[in-house]
Amino acid sequence: MDNHTAFDPTEDSQVRGIIRKLAFFSERPASDDSEVAALFPGFDFDVRLMAGITPIERGMLLDFFIDRPSGLDGWILNLTVDGTGQVFDGEEEFTVTPGDLILIPPGVRHYYGRHPEAQKWWHRWIYFQPRAFWKPWLAWEQERGGVFILPDSGDSNASEFARLFVQVEKWAALDDLLSIDLAFNRLEQIRDSQRVQYAMQVLRISDEPIKSLSAMVGYEDPLYFSRVFHRHVGMSPRAFRAKSEQAIAATRPEDRSEDAPTPQED
Repeated sequence: MDNHTAFDPTEDSQVRGIIRKLAFFSERPASDDSEVAALFPGFDFDVRLMAGITPIERGMLLDFFIDRPSGLDGWILNLTVDGTGQVFDGEEEFTVTPGDLILIPPGVRHYYGRHPEAQKWWHRWIYFQPRAFWKPWLAWEQERGGVFILPDSGDSNASEFARLFVQVEKWAALDDLLSIDLAFNRLEQIRDSQRVQYAMQVLRISDEPIKSLSAMVGYEDPLYFSRVFHRHVGMSPRAFRAKSEQAIAATRPEDRSEDAPTPQED
């Protein structure tokens, strides 16, 4: 993933187009434009796969909290690309910032919007009915209020996620079986990227054996997991762990015993 250049959401022509459209409306627009209609409450997600982007700006038409007490029939995968969002309120409240992923299962309450202290919250989303063999991917380690959370790893993964979300939307918008299949393939790439990102976090903070880590992130074959990890990160899991340990060690001041010799002045 690190081989890609950074993705700048402010240069996204699609977002600018949506913002221009919304600027002409003082209230919710007609439902004949699915790109915009899907951003408002009451939209009927009656498809197997759909994707889009919601560019919320302070004081603009989309600046409200989505509140679906019973959730949706399908899953929602959400990636923050700019600004700060708020999910839930009260004790379950948490915020999301660029690179953070959340996954909302069917039937789980939707309550999210721009964080009150932020100027914007742009987030890409994918609504989907999963393939049967995706079950291991759909149960993440971190969860709050029924919503799964994967914070940004800080390794430039957000740009790769954003590109894959864009590609899912591109193919899902075409109404033919091949395009839908290509969209699902891109969604599977997000699945792999998500699992690799989680593996990177585990490698940084634990000495979990690679074989056990492979099973933790849903790969039965450790060798295949290592190949997938190398393809995304550019090095093996063991090499990544060693690099992370070296980076941590480099930030720690060297211990010096009291009886260590003091350098002599010339």
